[in-house]
Amino acid sequence: MKFVIIMCIWGNIKYNPNHLIIKLSPELNKIAIQNLKEVWDQGCALTLYGKEFGIPEIDNLAKDFGLKEIKRLIYGKITDDAKIYGLDRYYLLIFENEINALTLSDLFKNIIGIEEACPDAAMPLFITPNDPLYPQQWHLPKIKAPKGWEITKGDSTVAVGPVDSGVDWDHEDIYDKLWVNPGEDINGNGKFDYPGDLNGIDDDGNGYVDDIIGFRFYPSLGWDPSPTEPGNDHGTHVFGIAVAATDNGIGVAGVGWKPKGMAFKCGDGQYIYLSAAVNAIYYAGNKGAVATNHSYGGYSQYAPERDAIIWVHDTKNVTVCAAAGNDNVSTPHYPANYPNVIAVAATNQSDIKTSWSNYGTWIDVCAPGENILSTIPNNGYANFAGTSMASPIVCGIASMIRSLHPSWTSYKVDSAIMRSCDNIDSLNPGYAGLLGWGRVNLYRALAQTVYSNISVKDFYFDGDGRPEPGEVVKMYLKLYNEKYWQNASNILITVSTNDPDISFSDNTIQVSSLNNGDSIITTDYFEFSVSGDIRFSYFYINISSSPQTEKPYDTLRILIGYPGIVLVNDANSRFFERFYDSTLVHLGVVFETWRVDKEGLHSFHAHPRNLFIWFTGNDSTEVLSNEEIDSITNYLSTGGKFFISSQFLAEDANSQNFITNILKTQIVQNNVINRWVKGYTGDPIGDGVHFRITAGGDGAGNAIHVDKITSLTSADTSLYYTNSAGSANYGPCAVRYDSGIYKTLYFAFPFEAIDNTWANHTTREELMAKILAWFGVNVEEKGKIVYEFNPEIKTISNDFLYIKGIKGKVGLNIFDVTGRNCLKLEDILVKDNFKISLKNFKSGVYFIKISSRDKEFKGKFIKE
Repeated sequence: MKFVIIMCIWGNIKYNPNHLIIKLSPELNKIAIQNLKEVWDQGCALTLYGKEFGIPEIDNLAKDFGLKEIKRLIYGKITDDAKIYGLDRYYLLIFENEINALTLSDLFKNIIGIEEACPDAAMPLFITPNDPLYPQQWHLPKIKAPKGWEITKGDSTVAVGPVDSGVDWDHEDIYDKLWVNPGEDINGNGKFDYPGDLNGIDDDGNGYVDDIIGFRFYPSLGWDPSPTEPGNDHGTHVFGIAVAATDNGIGVAGVGWKPKGMAFKCGDGQYIYLSAAVNAIYYAGNKGAVATNHSYGGYSQYAPERDAIIWVHDTKNVTVCAAAGNDNVSTPHYPANYPNVIAVAATNQSDIKTSWSNYGTWIDVCAPGENILSTIPNNGYANFAGTSMASPIVCGIASMIRSLHPSWTSYKVDSAIMRSCDNIDSLNPGYAGLLGWGRVNLYRALAQTVYSNISVKDFYFDGDGRPEPGEVVKMYLKLYNEKYWQNASNILITVSTNDPDISFSDNTIQVSSLNNGDSIITTDYFEFSVSGDIRFSYFYINISSSPQTEKPYDTLRILIGYPGIVLVNDANSRFFERFYDSTLVHLGVVFETWRVDKEGLHSFHAHPRNLFIWFTGNDSTEVLSNEEIDSITNYLSTGGKFFISSQFLAEDANSQNFITNILKTQIVQNNVINRWVKGYTGDPIGDGVHFRITAGGDGAGNAIHVDKITSLTSADTSLYYTNSAGSANYGPCAVRYDSGIYKTLYFAFPFEAIDNTWANHTTREELMAKILAWFGVNVEEKGKIVYEFNPEIKTISNDFLYIKGIKGKVGLNIFDVTGRNCLKLEDILVKDNFKISLKNFKSGVYFIKISSRDKEFKGKFIKE
């Protein structure tokens, strides 16, 4: 029999025009049970049925509107725990003709003993078909799924229950991931055998006939004989995102590698029906699903669904995930905003909220939702977009957590998902606090449940706080165990170095315990003697603990002595600092870093200083304080050298005398629009220079308010704004001045915003080399990076990994067999063959990845 449903619309609410749902009080329900009979609806599912409740006031009102029949809303046998939540007291009233369900709901609510009344709402699915030419499953690496699968691939006895529009159950990438009801599996082979497993009998006695892989609750009851009927696209796509077959050489991968999925049909290709959704929730909970997914909804609340969700979460330990909606509004959405539901917003490949995703303080997490590749009927695959696609990613993560921790409650699983998110507020400044905990991360969701995460946040030395040649030094560590990871005990930290002028007399630190979220400064210490010159020395740290820490290896850069160059971070930003730091390190410069926001100003004269490199980032008010101006001026009067990069300094009223009298410049125009810079021919800094600065590209991307300046008497302009071709001169942006006593250089734009990706143009390293050369620090020959990339690796006497065939700036990562990152080096400059100490590595197999520009090398080695 085919059923044709005509959609009725009242305002923004769509519903079945012949249905009404009511909830009776316990007292009235006792009367109803006596008058209704237990029957097999359509021969497929057990329910209570009748023409009247035996309650005159209700029966008379229903008959006035043409009542046809009454059914208990939820099919099957009602469990005792479900009765506690009143799920046995919901009934579906079916009328001969169309009714105004909203008006009739209000009439029924006026009857004493009716606790709830609502339409059988049609809740829209959240899907936007997208360009099918993006076949990559970018969302899996984005949530760190490959790394998470190294911890666990899940458990095939674990199942999720996507409440959706149907599933193409014989899809090549779905069939093997179907949950199979053991009580209906006639031959017990764990597979759905069609038609052998369909015998028309309720074999497991749960009140459903032939519920072998789930159940069909719309438009008719029973097993779905047509897996590719219209409307199954959405449900098939959602199913595949969560648990498509993985590592089978076919199609796509699901987030849940081994977990399986129940198949439900609760609507058509546009809507999910309330009555069907409530039944699927109930079925999933009673059949052991660990999570349900709800990629549908609206802005109205419905008590039957709310009660079913609270019941399934609290009594059956089911994690409930729901899409937040696709209207780009902050209005709470349901079922996403019901208690204990994880509300999921959608992000793109850059972790930016999609233009259509809902948002708000009610959001719990975000997940990728744009151009998500998954399964569609007829063995097909397509990219869809929507919060419908984001929510099943979270559902898949829930299945992996429960696989690793089968006894966990739904509350613990919910917390693990939320607390492991990557915070993306900084990437979405207009939505800070409105995207929940951030974008989900499968690896962290699993790792936080089994590892501690101890890191060295800082280190301190006795004496004057700086190791110097000729000293014996004690070194203390500030340790932090990241919040929401595991508490750690029996912590042992060892240190080694390749520096021949460092000799350890004590290379271990022991700490009894460190709870997550706590930090300590160790009372134990490393002790070592120092010889040689002023330099950077690199210490390799190995951390062992119980449970094991997530990253057992670290590298610390130790400054030996007091160098002549000081980098001053007056921007309150470690992010901006790293562009100066990596540039100077690349050039082989040894320098000290002052962070004004953290440390205040140090003495300019306690140690000999040749050059101060100063940057202010995005600071736009009191760019330089009076104390700073006085200290700099005093330092320069003794023959100092000073380079400052500041895009707001020329406009700062407090700094005008300093700018005019010391830097010998003044502002011409603020906030110019040009973002290309070129050097004046013949200038020692500007000659041959051409680069671009950005307000969102490579580099710091913070060229947001740059100024045009000019030189005053005796000063020179080095750089000017231009166009991409370098053919125009829009006015100076850099002024240098040599008084005969001191030297200064001023950039009216942020040096950190220089874009190194503009091919065949000046890089930060090349420009800094010219700057340093003008100040008398000869590193210009190091400005140009020479690349060679033919890596070869081998171990030497089991203590060192020897790497040759590489020159230039590279990144290096070493992983153990579990996929954990044991050593990470970023933007290191390799001039010749180099070696890595393996003294702190445990015996075993390791994998190494070396990357340089667009090239990558992968290999493995064995530490005996």
